[in-house]
Amino acid sequence: MTVLVETTPDRGLGGHPLTVRAVWGVVAGVAAAVSVYLVAVWTSAGQRLENVPLVGRTSGAGERAAASHAMESVTVLTLGLAVGLALTIGLLRGRMALGVGSATVVVGSAGLAEGLRFLLDRPHLDSAAGRDLDPNSLPSGQAAVATAICCALTMVVPQRHRITTALLSACWAAGMGASTVTTRWHRASDALAADLLALTVACGVVVALLVRRPSARVALSRRERIMWNSVALAPLGIVALGALVLGAGLGVAALEVLGDTGTPPSSAVTLALGAGHSLAISGAALVAFAFLLVVEGLELDVPAPAASHPSPAFPPPPLPFPPLHPENYL
Repeated sequence: MTVLVETTPDRGLGGHPLTVRAVWGVVAGVAAAVSVYLVAVWTSAGQRLENVPLVGRTSGAGERAAASHAMESVTVLTLGLAVGLALTIGLLRGRMALGVGSATVVVGSAGLAEGLRFLLDRPHLDSAAGRDLDPNSLPSGQAAVATAICCALTMVVPQRHRITTALLSACWAAGMGASTVTTRWHRASDALAADLLALTVACGVVVALLVRRPSARVALSRRERIMWNSVALAPLGIVALGALVLGAGLGVAALEVLGDTGTPPSSAVTLALGAGHSLAISGAALVAFAFLLVVEGLELDVPAPAASHPSPAFPPPPLPFPPLHPENYL
């Protein structure tokens, strides 16, 4: 059972208690995405590590074919179906603004990913790589769409379905991120930055809904809170942190093996590829974890209660006979 504990004012951001988590989500998403870009693109070590799987022998033909098939499933049709599903759920719940906001997360993330890929610069800092690897590929459009769908569906479904929705869609988003590395369509930082971009857009939409539409936070029951923490937040946090630490460790090991060699040995390629897969998985799990923290117990675009109109006051019915006046009979 849920109990209403906070409501939002009709308008305005000042003194708005429910926007704190979402605003911090925007700030953290932007800061983390910029950090990924600076470390992976604007340092020679970052470029060296991520270029190794592109120039060395990576996964087998069968594995790459399967990953390519998964990547090709993210098309304009997938984008349209996700937008239509978000709008339909919002309409069925009587929260059309929430449905439009969820659809905006998907479309906005895809559009920003495409735009940033052309705007961001990638200097040539890896002397061991050819100039054909110079074009910027950050962020990944496929990873951005997959993670944005995860956030959009988690936002628009009812509170009792958010855990299941977030876990299932995060697994799919993690698989898509890892596939971008396996197919050599993208580097690991492309997928990680795309995940953080989707988180930023989703938290921004939550802030907009909180400011412009009636919303509330409900207190979860003890059973609901146990489910929320033990089934969703704890596993996602462990996976995100564990994959991040593993990816960083494998990346450092790959750089140690590489040294100053021109042609990367197979062991360095394997380590770098493992680091890329771990970081891509970490990004999807981290976004799902952070966004669940933002929307925990949050009811967005709450329908206004039906106005109660008092019954009109009808005059009493006329008496069937005139009233008696005793003084007339004295």
